[in-house]
Amino acid sequence: MSTEIAPYENKEIQTPTKKLGKYDLTKLTAGNNYENITPTLKVLPAILEKYGNKVTNETIRQKVELTQKRIAKDISKEDYERELKKIQNKEKGIPIVLSEPLKVDGLKKEESAIIESIKQAIINENPGKKTISAEELVNEIHNFLEVNYMLGFANEKKYLEYNIDSTFEFVPPPGSDKLNLNDVTQDTENLNNLPDIRNMTEDEVRALPFHERMQLADAMGMIDKDRSVKHNKISLRFNNTYHTKSGHFDLPPSAWANLTYFYTGNSEYKDAVLLHEIQNDNIEYLLNLKKQQGKGLEDSVNQYLMDIARQVDTISDAIDNNSLKLVTPNTEANYNLMDSILAKQSSVSRELWFLFDNSTLNIDEKHARFTDWVQEQMNLTLTSTEAVMNDINTSKRNVDRFYTEKMVFEDILRKKSLYDLISENAEGRSKIKQLIEVIKSVNNDVNLDGDERFNRVNNALLSLKLLTYEELNVDVNVIQEEYGTSVNNQFIKPIFKPRTNHQFIIDDIELLLNLSIKKRITALNKVILSYKTDINKSYNTLRKYYFLEKFKSITPAQLNKIFLNMGYNKKLLDATIDKKRKQIEATNKIEDQEAQKLKQELLANADKQREDALDQRDKGLKNDKISEVIELELKYFAPLVHYVIQKHIKKFGKDMPMYFSGFEITNLTQSSASTALIYAGKDEVSFTKEEADMIKYEIAERLNLIPKYALKIGENSVPQSQIEKGIKALTAYKKESEYNSRNVTSMILTRSNYRPIETGAIYNAMTKIPGIKLIWQSEIPGLKPQYGGKKTGGYLIDLSNYNYSNPLLFGLANTKKEVTSTELSEDNDPFC
Repeated sequence: MSTEIAPYENKEIQTPTKKLGKYDLTKLTAGNNYENITPTLKVLPAILEKYGNKVTNETIRQKVELTQKRIAKDISKEDYERELKKIQNKEKGIPIVLSEPLKVDGLKKEESAIIESIKQAIINENPGKKTISAEELVNEIHNFLEVNYMLGFANEKKYLEYNIDSTFEFVPPPGSDKLNLNDVTQDTENLNNLPDIRNMTEDEVRALPFHERMQLADAMGMIDKDRSVKHNKISLRFNNTYHTKSGHFDLPPSAWANLTYFYTGNSEYKDAVLLHEIQNDNIEYLLNLKKQQGKGLEDSVNQYLMDIARQVDTISDAIDNNSLKLVTPNTEANYNLMDSILAKQSSVSRELWFLFDNSTLNIDEKHARFTDWVQEQMNLTLTSTEAVMNDINTSKRNVDRFYTEKMVFEDILRKKSLYDLISENAEGRSKIKQLIEVIKSVNNDVNLDGDERFNRVNNALLSLKLLTYEELNVDVNVIQEEYGTSVNNQFIKPIFKPRTNHQFIIDDIELLLNLSIKKRITALNKVILSYKTDINKSYNTLRKYYFLEKFKSITPAQLNKIFLNMGYNKKLLDATIDKKRKQIEATNKIEDQEAQKLKQELLANADKQREDALDQRDKGLKNDKISEVIELELKYFAPLVHYVIQKHIKKFGKDMPMYFSGFEITNLTQSSASTALIYAGKDEVSFTKEEADMIKYEIAERLNLIPKYALKIGENSVPQSQIEKGIKALTAYKKESEYNSRNVTSMILTRSNYRPIETGAIYNAMTKIPGIKLIWQSEIPGLKPQYGGKKTGGYLIDLSNYNYSNPLLFGLANTKKEVTSTELSEDNDPFC
């Protein structure tokens, strides 16, 4: 797959997402029913209603009557035009002022941000434009969403039977065409009694009872004959991109949700659906990735200075405590080592030390010389970033081209042998027969050596046109359509039999063809590796150039700060070395040369730390890209849930029961109580807020995150202020690492006897989907019981008021304040 191309990119410049290639899109569309849908905003109808044109049946009637009067000459031209203008004014919408914030009831802050940015872009492009019609603005919003928030949905093909048997009561074996179980009520109504739908409208058909629709669909062959229960894993990719981090599925999506149609036991048809496992694998990873990035030049400089100071302190302590062993090498080896250390110092570092030691220049002169030197190094590194990027892009295209060819060959080997491919027609069979005769003939000719046999068979391949796919008479259009490429290179060549000292040609044609493909794949791997190496070299050149370019922006104050700290640490280090040298001289244990060696080693290490700090700063340039991806990922929930609901309604209507998995159902589907916590609904929580807070506080005490509180005289319980301190400390502890978070979750489950103490983030988000209502059901037919025999409950999704036909980008009602990436945790509601 195309994801295997990722390693040729330099790790320093990898991005978290990549565009789907032509081959990827073709495969997803053909194999996974991939489709693109432009989302919409909930506020758009309100904008049109308030500001849009007001053409009504009444205004149309008035214009018709006025026109008839004019035709009959019952009204003068002047009166006609005056009355017509009055009607047109009634119909005219209210212009939207571009420079003023849009005011519409129900406008969400996320929607407002998008709309105001679009209005500002219109002003920038049309400085004289003051207003815009509602219809024009809505069209601009649609175009913006199409470019920046295009949704891509697919049906993933993995894990389709995960925990099916442990979740659902009625699971027919794979391939079954009926649910034939004794305890299931079968639909036996005579099909002759079903309504005649030939003269019915689509709405009338949809209005039929569910079981009648299913029987009609079954009679018409519209129902899958495989009646087994499987998950429909619906994935979401934004803007035709996939994530470079490996995930559950190929070309990893942003998120996915499960729709699982199952049997309740009241019909031979699957008559209910479960919405569950709404998941995003990428947000936590991206947040950690962002934390690892640099924090800018000033922070890098500060970090560098801290690293130097820390090393000085460490070495100094080690010397004072005699815990650092110094071994005296011979003089020649010692000098060689020092030369090696100096050689490893970066050119930037050497230039800084040179300027530091120059006492004749003031800081402004040093700054001017340093920035001139940086510019000179930039000029020496490369002359044009555009030329390097062109080389990189050319190499990438070559890699993609050869990689696609490689995938074609690998796919052919997996699906069907090349021998069978050629033998599908009479002409191909004839060519194979002739080729076999030629090979046998040259192998039996004792007067020929290995090279002559090779050349004669190769000439036969040329004359028989058995070198490329086109010449093999394979349908090239099929290859072009399936793989998005054609393979024109010669890949079938004579191959010597093993252990014949390169004398005799393989006469097993099927083996010859397959080995030819494998050899071609090996050759392609070498070519691809060569281009990858070139790309990495070019990226390294760019990295060096951009490193210098960003360092050029250092200010005199920042440079002076570096020099001051270099001087401070140098003096401190010299004093430490001098102290140790005197100790050494007194005891005759080591020569002064070793102290100087230690000094040089320390300075070299400090220099490396500084380079690493600046490298981190350089990585920070990608922070904006990562932030953009995080911001987009956080929007996954609303459009994904809207899409799966709309998909279900479109296929089965609103009257098939649709359930949402709360805590109890997720215990079955995921076999994980900790995962189930984020789905827990209010009807599954038996703890009060005060009880939940106390559990968190007690855990914070157990982890020693806060001192154990001793009740004062007159106090019967821990004060609320102290409980809040404990909860705050626990939240901070969870954010430090994934291990901490899991540890806290495990402790909460143990303390609560494996029951939720508060509603989960996924449940909270579901309650904010407009148009639906979650209704608790203490028992859902068709689901297996909980551990211990308790009936499994969950939430019925009431769809009676759901009327959206496109996924809403910001589809959550009553959203709390926006959660920033640094605030994101299990305790936050991360959906906006």
